[in-house]
Amino acid sequence: MLIEGEFMDLLIYFAQSIVYAVVVFLFIFLAKRIADKRVMTVYNADDEIGTAKNMAVSFRRAGLYIAIGIGMFAAAGTDSSGSGFMDNLLHQVIDGILIMIFLFSAMYINDKFILKNINNDEALKNNNIAVGLVELGAYLATGMIAYGSFADSGPWYSSIVFFILGQSVLVLMVLIYEYTSKIKILEEIKNGNIAAGLMVAGILVAYSLILKAAIIGPFNGWSEDLLAFSISAISGILLLLIIANKAIENIFLPNTDLYKEIVVDQDIPPIIVVVAVKITLALVIGAVVL
Repeated sequence: MLIEGEFMDLLIYFAQSIVYAVVVFLFIFLAKRIADKRVMTVYNADDEIGTAKNMAVSFRRAGLYIAIGIGMFAAAGTDSSGSGFMDNLLHQVIDGILIMIFLFSAMYINDKFILKNINNDEALKNNNIAVGLVELGAYLATGMIAYGSFADSGPWYSSIVFFILGQSVLVLMVLIYEYTSKIKILEEIKNGNIAAGLMVAGILVAYSLILKAAIIGPFNGWSEDLLAFSISAISGILLLLIIANKAIENIFLPNTDLYKEIVVDQDIPPIIVVVAVKITLALVIGAVVL
């Protein structure tokens, strides 16, 4: 049986956990209101999701909510007992505000660079699922980078710097993929090719897992941490590119022409396998190698 002191400690811990959960819920609700207002001149998100059954809008909104949850999970106080609770709660609120700013700012930048020349809001209103999937992947990726930036205690400005660095590398890697791929991936996404949208979404998430692993860790000084981030990010992404491509070509889909599957057949099942392999390898590289 629990003695009285242990029972009270457990009760306090449970109550504080509920407070943290409520704070996260309030941030998600705030994000909904901001997102609703941002697109209100183009469409009503609630009507599109609830009445029109618009999958594309649903993907975008789901990505936003999950990304906030991922970022806030890192921001949640780890020591929620005794006098540290209020400090941890204040820390969570401040980090939550920063994460919200980062998410909406990053998504504006992602829309301008990753899905350039595509009117995302109009595309989503027209239920372009390919665009919705890319937005889902971009939100999840941004949430992962936010997680890496806020997961460890350190000066608040270091979180901002490493978030910006991680987001910049993410956008750069996707741009490199777009320019080097023989597939006109943006054109395919603009035309509603779900296989193409799924591929880019998977690449975003896979790269973000590498970047999260490169960012996360205690702050040891600018020169040391910037060098460690650069080495980890570059080596991790190169390993992912080399290993993933070889594994897909020789093991998982040995007789498959991905260009044909995406552009000609617009076939989704092989791309699901490709995305799964890339994300799995990114998790392994992030956990074991970096």
